[in-house]
Amino acid sequence: MRTTQQYTQRDRYGVFTFFYLSTGLLVTSILILLFGAIGSLKGTNSGHTGFDPILPETTSIFARDPKFADPFSPHADEAWNSIMPEGRGFVLVDDPKKYGYRKGVPTEKGDRYSVSVFHQIHCLGMIRASYYKGNGTAKPIGHLEGDLPADILEEVHEHHIAHCFDYLRQALMCSADTTIEWAVVQSTGERRQVDGWGVPHKKCKDWNVLMAWMNEHKAPSDYSGIL
Repeated sequence: MRTTQQYTQRDRYGVFTFFYLSTGLLVTSILILLFGAIGSLKGTNSGHTGFDPILPETTSIFARDPKFADPFSPHADEAWNSIMPEGRGFVLVDDPKKYGYRKGVPTEKGDRYSVSVFHQIHCLGMIRASYYKGNGTAKPIGHLEGDLPADILEEVHEHHIAHCFDYLRQALMCSADTTIEWAVVQSTGERRQVDGWGVPHKKCKDWNVLMAWMNEHKAPSDYSGIL
């Protein structure tokens, strides 16, 4: 027959065993969750093998900006040119083979490569210039102007615009911004259309970080501005 003391010791042993097992399982679970979260954060960048930067995301509320929306003018041109970094959207890439890149445009300091977003902005600038040219408020503008006869220049310009339409189409489909946009409330209270203004986009890249990176890696260029 077991004594009360024996039962007490057994009960204590069981309690301590349960306590340590529970604590161990709790700590293990926390560590699994913690390392899993860290791994998922790293996983977003773990497949990144290019020279291009990994930019932090930020929220941007879309709104009409008269500087960019106004017709062709020196003031508007200055605004558009301000979003093109030094080097005109081109960067020098050290050891391009390391990243699996083909050869770039040769320069004295090495091959230069275009950064897609600035190619896209350049294309949008070309379409803008072409549109206002059609309205008689601008002439064909491009870095080839003055180097070619007028008839050939016009043909090159038209080809450039056609290229830009298709290039921008593919760029938009690639980025595929799926932000949900709500309706514009008219003065009558009606909601008939969507203009996109006032809607926060939460997956925007930090533009200031990008411009700093571009300045750090800029390629030499004889041209400036968006065109």
